[in-house]
Amino acid sequence: MPAIAFVPHVAMQHRETYSDVELHFQEMVPSDLHAALEDGRLDAAISFSETATLGIHSLVLLREPLIAALPANHPQVQSEHFRLESLCDDPFITVPRQSAPMLYDSILHQCLKAGFSPQIGLEASVQQTVMNFVARGVGVALIPASMENAQLRGVVYRRLENPNMVENMLMWSTKNKNPALPGFVNLCRSIRDKLDAAQSGRIND
Repeated sequence: MPAIAFVPHVAMQHRETYSDVELHFQEMVPSDLHAALEDGRLDAAISFSETATLGIHSLVLLREPLIAALPANHPQVQSEHFRLESLCDDPFITVPRQSAPMLYDSILHQCLKAGFSPQIGLEASVQQTVMNFVARGVGVALIPASMENAQLRGVVYRRLENPNMVENMLMWSTKNKNPALPGFVNLCRSIRDKLDAAQSGRIND
């Protein structure tokens, strides 16, 4: 299951399992999450993998490849054999490094593997905003594969050769005393394990 569908799936399972516990969701940029976890504004967060922080536990929920997102009228949309280096002269829309350093570095490294350094045309802290700029023809982007499920009009997706993988993590503070938190963590772990088992079954088939 892609990351974009993981949160609503957890919400539905949590409601069925812990009907007496309310979940409240808030969208934040990754760079703000650690502080919000440490000061108790958030009990848990799901985000792209970041560098380890003292006092923050983490659990890998899933790993997904980077893919290319192109405006629908981009010349490479018609190419039968897409190669990332064909975008070397295009402006890239990406997250600011200070907002999501490991995702930014993964995108940069993917371009360097293809033999070029990307021209950063615009930065946006939220993935959906990155996608909206691509749809408007402002530039191209490398995004986590789960964003393809947003099915945004005006955007065409292309698989990459030897793509970098990005991790989606569940994070929570070691100081958090919310009695409902362990159940939430265990539920996320259980869903992850079931998805991993289902994926392994499809591969073996």
